[in-house]
Amino acid sequence: MNTTTTKLRENNNLFHPVLYKNAFSREECAAIIKLPGIYLPVPFYSSQEIKDSHSEVTKPELKVFSKCKTIYPSPNPPNISLYKKINAIGHDANRKFFKFILSNIQETRINELEENEYIDWHVDTGSGEASTRKITVLVFLSEPSEYEGGIVRFMPGIPSIEQEQGSAVVFASYHLHKVEPVTKGRRLTMPSFIHGDSFI
Repeated sequence: MNTTTTKLRENNNLFHPVLYKNAFSREECAAIIKLPGIYLPVPFYSSQEIKDSHSEVTKPELKVFSKCKTIYPSPNPPNISLYKKINAIGHDANRKFFKFILSNIQETRINELEENEYIDWHVDTGSGEASTRKITVLVFLSEPSEYEGGIVRFMPGIPSIEQEQGSAVVFASYHLHKVEPVTKGRRLTMPSFIHGDSFI
């Protein structure tokens, strides 16, 4: 019997968000904010757990947060260049840090939070199509002077991210995070998801 063990390649970057400052110009952010789209409620997997009635296993509770207004912009022209840019940012971060096997961006949205609105603890992965989300690219569209609060928090113990207009933060879609309540003004962001074969 061969007792020799092979040293597996480790990756200590899996829970470290990557910040791209000035990824989008002020003009690009203004144009994105004006994009037409369809408002739909967004389901999130909350950190609150419920017990499966058929077992002792607890599962994350699926909630739909009405506290977030969401637009889904079309991936068709003239938005193709936008999708390409987001995809390039996500793949660059993945190549340098996460090293997942990825395909391409599958979806993007524009989230709008106003005073007293928030997004609770959740992950961006889930079941079905959401199970293939691997990388989240979050672009800050609003000027910091336009709102107060609305800070993105990551777990476990990751420092908060600078939310400058046009900056993008890239993180693994399974990373638990939330957006604190907006206390003044209106906060706009653009989260996008790059997919790949489901984690196995």
